[in-house]
Formats: sequence, structure tokens, C-alpha cells
Amino acid sequence: MSVRPRLAIVLLALVPCSVMAADGPPPTPVKPVIDTYHGTTVTDPYRWLEETSTPEVEAWMRSQDRYSRGLLDRIPGRAALLARMKEAEDSAAARVSRVTRLKNGMVFFLRQDAGHDQARLYVRTSMAGRDRLLIDPDRLRADPTRPIAILAFFPSPGGKYLAYTVAESGSEKARLHVLELRTGREMIEPIRNTEPNGQSIEKWLPDESGFYFVTYRDPASVAAKSDRRTWSQTWFLALKDTKPDAVPIIDGMAGVGLKLGPLDQAFILFPAPSARPRIFSWEGTRPEIRLLTAPSIRRGADTAWTEIVSRDDKVVQEMVAGDHLYLRTHKDAPRFKVIRTSMSRPDVAHATEILPEGRGVITGIGAGRDALYATIREGGRTRLVAVEHASGRTREIALPFPGNVRIMSSNAQVPGILIELGNWARTGQIYHADIKSGRAIATSLQPGSKFDVVPNVEVTLLSVRSHDGVEVPLSIIHRSGIALDGNNATILTAYGAYGFAEEPRLRFEWLPWLERGAIQAICHVRGGGEFGDPWYRAGWKATKSNTWKDFIACGEHLVKNGYTSPRKLGAIGWSAGGVTVGRALTARPDLFAAVVPTVGLLDTLRFEADANGAPNVPEFGSVAVAKDFPYLLEMSSYHHVQAGMSYPAVLLPHGVNDARVAVWHSMKMAARLQAASSSGRPVLLGLDFSAGHGSGSGQARRLGQFADSLSFMLWQFGDAAFQPQ
Repeated sequence: MSVRPRLAIVLLALVPCSVMAADGPPPTPVKPVIDTYHGTTVTDPYRWLEETSTPEVEAWMRSQDRYSRGLLDRIPGRAALLARMKEAEDSAAARVSRVTRLKNGMVFFLRQDAGHDQARLYVRTSMAGRDRLLIDPDRLRADPTRPIAILAFFPSPGGKYLAYTVAESGSEKARLHVLELRTGREMIEPIRNTEPNGQSIEKWLPDESGFYFVTYRDPASVAAKSDRRTWSQTWFLALKDTKPDAVPIIDGMAGVGLKLGPLDQAFILFPAPSARPRIFSWEGTRPEIRLLTAPSIRRGADTAWTEIVSRDDKVVQEMVAGDHLYLRTHKDAPRFKVIRTSMSRPDVAHATEILPEGRGVITGIGAGRDALYATIREGGRTRLVAVEHASGRTREIALPFPGNVRIMSSNAQVPGILIELGNWARTGQIYHADIKSGRAIATSLQPGSKFDVVPNVEVTLLSVRSHDGVEVPLSIIHRSGIALDGNNATILTAYGAYGFAEEPRLRFEWLPWLERGAIQAICHVRGGGEFGDPWYRAGWKATKSNTWKDFIACGEHLVKNGYTSPRKLGAIGWSAGGVTVGRALTARPDLFAAVVPTVGLLDTLRFEADANGAPNVPEFGSVAVAKDFPYLLEMSSYHHVQAGMSYPAVLLPHGVNDARVAVWHSMKMAARLQAASSSGRPVLLGLDFSAGHGSGSGQARRLGQFADSLSFMLWQFGDAAFQPQ
């Protein structure tokens, strides 16, 4: 790559950026930087905003947020929307998530109680037992202005200890704690820079004497932000000793005879009750995994590891039950299949196919003591099937109603699994499913609510022809009996990355929108996983443009068929969905009245410059690779903003502590749109200095931000109750 940055003439603003203009947002100085990528020259007028820690940039950020907040708080209908969202959220005594069951019957889970901003960690001695509070993140706060959230937890196999991670202000800079449950004693000094994800109890040794965990590099030891999430380390923490000590097992390319790349993360797991470890490794955001096993781990470079699964095997999920190793793969099976081999004598090339590829997409697997369970998506609903370990017999599990099934908790030492079942009009409930009964039975984990089922709602699944003739699914949700007269307030959403499908799920924050007679529409764009791996690859790197072109086709369908009109059509995309709605905004500004890219990825030429950039190269590509550069330039919304274009209204919400998509994506996009748009419609940058990408933000921030988005839309649609006073 040939990249030669040079600073061009600095155009100084006439008014300091800390001064709020009476008739518009605070002005932004233009300081162009010109880069040459593989012979192509690209100008970046607002590169200086990437340095968010400098006083000048921070002053600009705060002035922009004050301006935006001043307008959003003047929308009269916002308070009522927010109150209704909160009423729906708090209508149940609690909302339960992240359930983990142990062999002895203990059940651990996060529970967000009505009136509480953050989820707390509870335990039951059995499924029918009483809830006991273990961890209240509010008690861990050193500063009342900096919220703390539980990111992940994994109890030891017998429930003696609990390892958990927390982070402040949505940063996802995870801190690892270990609690002894009987005494409530903290076993170690908290360990910083740990990997925040993962619920697997198999990280523990079967005898509960210690566990394995992963850390990122210490930020103080890394010169460039882009290197912070490379060369991770895997550690073992022994708890038998009087003074527990963490020992590095895998340090970058060194340790236990493994050859890893800079983006590889290696989790060492022990399938109880076996003492035979396995390494589960993935490369950045690439879905295909590696799997290795060994008789035992020796803290040196001579451990005899055997690779069971390579990335060429295209395995995306593995489960172990006894000596059975189950693998979900898309090799020669675009919609996935499940194969089985032996842990003691693994041979993937000659594995038994226990669930062949069918017309549906196999979306997930979970192992119980009795069977291997799998979810299969067919159209707008999901089936649940079980394959008995001993006989290989497959049985359909009866569900109480059609909807989306997500495997919530599985443990190969416990019969059955826990699932969450819901759809666009019914909130998710927790059920126990097993092959013996052949059905899913409601548990007492999730309290009921008067809003569990939204009445008088129609859900329609359509197919829309995209630019190249491909049929794209479009889900439309609205109150029964609305007139298709082109006059309905409508919000179209999409994601379209990493192979993640937009599954049917009722979110309470949408309730006041539907109650107003407005429409919620979801475009299942390519880049997601709705139809398996080919659907994902059709919106990936070189084919990424299909993502926003599918989105535009769905928007055009809503207009053409009388659901709405361009003056009442809005678009929202979260995170990588920022590429989808951002490019729809820049490609078809005439189609939308308002667009809200939330924590959006908007400058794909520069995402690699930040800490989470390198892990995302497998998904989007790298500017260092000549063939990737044109794709990245094409998908970069920021670089497609044109001066003098009449753009719709835009709101860009973002948490300043975002660890996944740097806040400067929204900052640069806001500055460029504010300078370029000729429509006179507002371009607002909404910043939260105590939040991040969304994880751990808490109920108040999450609902407040969404109330901003909905009221902003209704303001721009001309709703009389939402015009700022």
C-alpha cells in the first residue's frame, strides 16, 4: 500500500467551536488530510476529529452534544414516548437473561428488576428454587457518575466459585473478579484487560482448582491503537494456592506448541467430567473456528496438540457431550449441517452426518445429557429438533406457538436445554425442552407481563425484488386495520453483517411506536444469515453493495405499495448496520425523511486505525490490500457525502467510550453532513460521555436514546405533537 498523508491548508473557522451558533450547529474547522491508496487519492477533511482526547476535539464534542440535546429536549412528545417505553419495560417484575445451569441443579442468571437500571446476578439452588442475589454492580461503583455493568460470568462446575467480568461506562474494558459463593469472599485482586465475553463453565478445571481466561494487551504497552486487540494472551489462574496466581499459558505466538496469528484468540476448555482439554480458537470476526485437543496441558512449548478442526472445515460451532464431538459446518452445506466424531479419536473427514442440510438454515446447536438440540429457521419461524446421543434418533420438539427459538443454556451433564421463544408480537419467554417429553415447557425464570403479547398487531413477511432480481425478505409490523394510503409513519431497519440474521423478536421500546399506528419494517438484507452462508457472502467485502441496495429496494417497496411516502419514511441501523443505512442515505437521499445511524460504522477507510479495527478485517477487508480498497471506499458513507446535496434529517447517537465502533465515525459524519447538506434539515450528533456501544448502558440510557430516535423521526415527519417548542 502507498499511503502518503500530507496536511493541506487549514481553513480556520470564524467562530470558536465551543460557541453555539444561534441558527445551526457549532461550526467545525476543516483540516484536510490527503491520502493515496494504491494510486487513488482520497481527501479526509475531518481527520483531526479522530483525536478525541485532545482539548480542542473534546470541546467540539461537548458543544455539538449541547446543541443536539437542546433541540431533542424541546420535542414535546418525547417525554410521553419515554414514559410508555419504561412502563412496558417495568411491567414485569424482572427481565431475565444469560442463564447457566450446573449438574447439581444450580441456576445462575442475570436479572434486571423493575426500577433498576442495571442487571444483577442471581442464583437458584434449583430451577424451582428462590432467587438469591450474588452480584449487584451498583455496589462496585467507585464513582456514582460512572455506571458499572456485568458483562459475563462463568461459575465453577460445582458452584463453589464464580468468575465474572464488569466494565465501567459502557467501555467493555473488562475487569475479572472471582467470588467464593459460600463466604462471599473475593478470591483475587481484579484482573484488567480481560476478554469480556463468554459464559462457558468449561473454562474451569473439572475439580474447580482454577480456570483459563484471555486478556488483551496492556494499552500502556502498545504504541498504536490498532494493535491493542492483537496477540492476545491465554492465562491459567490457580485457586488451590493460598495466594492465587495467574500464569500465562499462551502469549502471542509462544506457549504450549501452538502457532497462532495476531488476531487469534485461544480459549482452553475442559469438557467435564473429562480431563482432556481442547482449544477453541477464532480469528477476529471470522466465523470459522479452529479446534485442537491434547491429553493434558504442560506449561511449556512441548504440549502434544492435535488439530481436530481447521478453518478449511468451515465449522462455526462445536459441542461436546461425553465422547461425542458435534460440529455445525457449512462445508458442502450452504445452509449448514451437523456432523459427529469422537473426542478420543477425532476424524472430521469421516465424521457421521447426523443432521443433513435441508431447506431450512441450521442456526444453532446445544448439547444436553440426553441429546443434541438444534434450531432450524424456515421462513419466519424456527423449529427445534433433538438427536438422541445413543441411537441417533431425531425428534421434533413441540413448541407452544410459532416464533423464533434461541438456545439460551445447555450443559452436557444436564438433561434437556433452556430456550427463549418469542416473535415480533410476543416477548421472549424461557422454556425447558427435552427429548423425553418432546415439548417445550414454560419455566418460572421469567415473570409475566401485561405486555408479553401486543394485541391487534399484524405481522407480514414479504419478498421484495432487489436491484439484481434477488428476492429479499421484508418483515412489516403494524396495528391491525391501518390504511395503505402512503401516510403512515414508518421506520425501516436492517443490519447485514457477520452472517447475523434479524430474528423475530419483540422489543418493548417499539411498543409506543406501534400503538400510534406507525409501522416497523425490517429488511433482511444480504450480509445477514437468513439463508445461510451464501446469503452472508452476498453482502460481504466485494458484494457489500448488495446490503444497502437491498435496503433501498425495501424502502421503495414500502412507498410504492402505499405503506408510507418519502416524507414519512425513516431509517435506523445499529453498529455495522451503519454501513447499510449510511450508504442508503448517501445513495438515495430522496427516499428518506430522516436517518439514524446508531453507533454506526461510517468511515470504512479508517476503521483499522482504532483498537477494534484489526479483528474486523476478516469481515470488511483492509486498505493495505489492493483488491480490498475499492470495496472499502464504496462502502464508506463518509466518503460519499457530496457538497450541496439535499440530505434528509440525520441523528447520530454514539457512546463516547465505544470499544467496537469508535465514536469519531459519527463525529466525522456529522461534521461532513452539516457542511454539505443543502436541505436545511437538522444534522444532530448525540453523544453520551458515560456510555459505549450499548453493552452495559443501562435501561435509562438505552430507552432515552431510543426515545430520541423515535421523537426525532416524528418531528421530521411533521407530526404536530412532536414539533420543538
